[in-house]
Amino acid sequence: MNEPTKPNWIIDTTDAEFEKDAVKASATQLVLVDFWAPWCQPCRILTPNLEEAVGRFNGQVRLVKVNTEVAPETAQAFQIASIPTVYAFLDEKPVDYFQGVIESDEIENWIKQLQRNQEVLRVDELTAQDPAAAVSAWEALLTDDPDNSMLLIGKARALTLSGDTELASGIIERLQERGFLEPDAEKVKAMISLSSSADNSVTAELRQRHLDHPNDYTIALELAESLAGANEYEEAFQLALDIYAHDKQGIGKQAHHFLLTAFKALPDDNELVHQYRRKLAMLMY
Repeated sequence: MNEPTKPNWIIDTTDAEFEKDAVKASATQLVLVDFWAPWCQPCRILTPNLEEAVGRFNGQVRLVKVNTEVAPETAQAFQIASIPTVYAFLDEKPVDYFQGVIESDEIENWIKQLQRNQEVLRVDELTAQDPAAAVSAWEALLTDDPDNSMLLIGKARALTLSGDTELASGIIERLQERGFLEPDAEKVKAMISLSSSADNSVTAELRQRHLDHPNDYTIALELAESLAGANEYEEAFQLALDIYAHDKQGIGKQAHHFLLTAFKALPDDNELVHQYRRKLAMLMY
């Protein structure tokens, strides 16, 4: 008697084919990798639950089966010490896993969460490329989860980058009513603060005033704030640092606050931030 044909979203792989079947395939869809063995009784119990849950997604999710006896090198690469173990792959890398036997409904909810996380990552990338388009994408995600702080922060960031700081401020103020802000929300708040200073004509005027009055630290700080709003961070940081060095107890306190705010607005791994954090620390201590 012939065995029933497997759906095309179930793949039995080997060491030689794993990269293609699982890793590369996850560039375009969610891939679950099931490490199992024929002698494993819990694996036999999990299999119908896993296949039923994945089947509910009508081919949007691929299930790659790794028999640890057929593909020992792959199992060793993932340091599989207990089976069944199921990994989730997205964008060609493992993002989550579970071990043991769980019910199909629980697996389905896990898959939905993974897909949602994938969508959030893609909208996050869109925010950097096309913030105006990203605003609508964040709003679509918020439809089903309107109080999700991560999604609200993403929308506020997209609004800020697209120039709508008023709406962005409203979101941050709403979040702040809880009594705290997440680090990402603090970054958006800093971005809003800097954006309010962005005006090319004002920057040009302040630059001339600074040239005419080089020892007026109030003008210098206004210029630093305006430069930061125009993304001219290195010049802005140096100006603020000079102000702090010359007048630590006076307007230097404002310059110090400006620097800390501006540091928050940039990515944590920004080299300019690291450089000027070190310079500021040397002046402080």
